[in-house]
Amino acid sequence: MARLLVPVLPVAALAGLASCMVATPLVAPVMQRVLVDVATAQFVGDNCPSMGFDAARAKTYIANAYKNLVAEGADPETLETGTESFEQGPLQAQVAERLEEGGVNPENPQPANVCAFGAAEQDTGSILGRVLK
Repeated sequence: MARLLVPVLPVAALAGLASCMVATPLVAPVMQRVLVDVATAQFVGDNCPSMGFDAARAKTYIANAYKNLVAEGADPETLETGTESFEQGPLQAQVAERLEEGGVNPENPQPANVCAFGAAEQDTGSILGRVLK
């Protein structure tokens, strides 16, 4: 895969995060989904000449997810540990899966397919689409 998550890990750190999962299974998927969407958007921005990645907006989504989880009772330390583990483990595989679901080969991305995937995500208003510019 192309340069992936250059901003996500720093974005997480800047947002006060270093991890993602929490003890409550219902909460963890929220942060995971945000991280997958942000990392996938970065891939799209890197591989579609007509789109870019909005790192500032991505940071805001990650920070808001973190704040909401903490407000709902998640332990910040647990969030940080889980996010770090998720970023170092299954994140890239989940990004690849998300790309493949959208018709993009993550190992050999064709710009036309990547751009079409990004445009479709923008049309649906997903987090992924919202962090593309």
